[in-house]
Amino acid sequence: MGQQLGLMRSYGAALQTPGRRSYMKSILVEPWLQAPPPPPTTNTVSAAVPPTVPPTEDRPKTLSLRQGLLHGYRPDIRTNGSGREANAALTLAPHQKICYYPGKLHGGYQAFLMDQLFADCCSPALTANLSIDYMRPIVPETTLLLDVWPAKIEGRKIFMEGSIMVPEETTGEMVPAAKAKALFILPKNKVV
Repeated sequence: MGQQLGLMRSYGAALQTPGRRSYMKSILVEPWLQAPPPPPTTNTVSAAVPPTVPPTEDRPKTLSLRQGLLHGYRPDIRTNGSGREANAALTLAPHQKICYYPGKLHGGYQAFLMDQLFADCCSPALTANLSIDYMRPIVPETTLLLDVWPAKIEGRKIFMEGSIMVPEETTGEMVPAAKAKALFILPKNKVV
C-alpha cells in the first residue's frame, strides 16, 4: 500500500511540472472555453451537454462527434426469421481515420461501429455486453464491410454476432478483421 501511495504521489507531481502547468493555462484561454455556462435546466440530458458555441472565422462549424464518426454510414437492415440483420459498407473519410498506431485503425472505433450496427438492429434494446476479437489490423484507407445478425433470442435478451471484413492485401478477397458478439436487453415494457 505504501509503495502504491508513493507511486501516486510521484505521478501526481509529474503532472504538476511547470511545462504542464503552462500548457494547461494555454488551453484554458481558448475562447470557446470562456463561454458562459448554460442556464439551469431540469432536463438532465441537456444539462450534461456542453454549451453550443457559434462558429467563428478561426473555428468553423463542425459536426457532432457522433455525426463525424458515422459519416457515410448507411446500413442495410433486413428482417429475417429470427430478428433483424444488417450490413454496411464504409469507406472512411479523413476525419474518421483514427489510428492508435500509424496505419492501423483504432480498436475502439471498430467497437463503436459494431455497437452502432448492433443497436440499429436491436432498437429499442440496449447494449448489455460487447465483446470483440481483433484478428488482423485494419488499414484506415480500406473499405470496411460490417455484417451483424441475431444468434438467438431468449425473452428480453437478444444475442448478436457480427464481423468486420476487409480486403486481403494480395488477393482482394474479403476476410474477417474482427469478430464481435453482443448481448442486448429489451426494456421490460417492450417485446421482440
